Amino acid sequence: MAHPTNLQLSVPLVAPQRWAQWSQAAANVETSRASHEDARRTLAVAAARAYLAVISQKRQVDTIARAVATDRSHFDFTHTRFQGGVGNRVDEVRAAQQLATDQAQLSASFAALARAREALGVLLAEDKPVDTLDDVSLPEAAADFEGAAGRRPDVLAAKARARIAEKVRKDSWTDFMPALNGQFQPFYQHPSTLTQPETGWQAMLVLSLPLVEGGLRRGQMRERDALLAQARAQYEGLLRQTRADLRVAAESIRRADEALGSAQAAADLAHQALDLANLAYQAGATTNIEVIDAERRARDAASAVVIAEDSVRQARLDLLVAAGQFP
Repeated sequence: MAHPTNLQLSVPLVAPQRWAQWSQAAANVETSRASHEDARRTLAVAAARAYLAVISQKRQVDTIARAVATDRSHFDFTHTRFQGGVGNRVDEVRAAQQLATDQAQLSASFAALARAREALGVLLAEDKPVDTLDDVSLPEAAADFEGAAGRRPDVLAAKARARIAEKVRKDSWTDFMPALNGQFQPFYQHPSTLTQPETGWQAMLVLSLPLVEGGLRRGQMRERDALLAQARAQYEGLLRQTRADLRVAAESIRRADEALGSAQAAADLAHQALDLANLAYQAGATTNIEVIDAERRARDAASAVVIAEDSVRQARLDLLVAAGQFP
């Protein structure tokens, strides 16, 4: 009984397609790193916005808490007058109603603050709510497009994707090149025959070249052309978006600063009006309808200041992000 044993070793000697794929894989590593940095940037920006939201909500809680304290003082005054036989029940009820309204808003603000802290904790991978400092100072950023394009991870990732798409397209010539493989095959044949010795080996060089493949290579080239055009369009579109982001952020900061100044002036005037209404009411010149109306306006004006301050912080963060200086 014959016992043949064969072993074949094949080694690619000239493989242009494999060399191109190896080079493309190395370039893909850089693209993946750029995409990773872009993902980190997206997460960092979301965490920063959540951080600012907590600060803003804490300011809102403080504002409404001050309004509640003002309402309680007014209610205590009207209640004392009524008990002393000087005031009337209508004033006392109106003051109590205003106090209850602001207390309800205060409870809702505390709930919103709890949600904001939990959201920040989730973004920071903490299994608990995360608090913030009472304020944060954001650095100034310059609306420099060239610097931004060289720093922003999303722009760098898009540029890397366009570069790898161009490399893949340029390497299309390797699809038309032949491949040369070296093969070495030792064998064992027992018992030997007249045409086959008991042991031996043979070596071959195998040159392969696809001649008929149904238009696959041409189709792959057209697909790579389309992918390259898409990657370039995305990169160029992101550059235009970067310029727009810088312009919008710079304008937003200017307008937000103006709005904050106006809101602060309005809040000061609203508090002055409240003080005057209280004096008039205590002197018996008016009813407490004017006082309650002034309290509402003062509360709303103070809330508008909180919103304007948050808009300024958000606008400064937007410029830092657009300029590639955050994170």
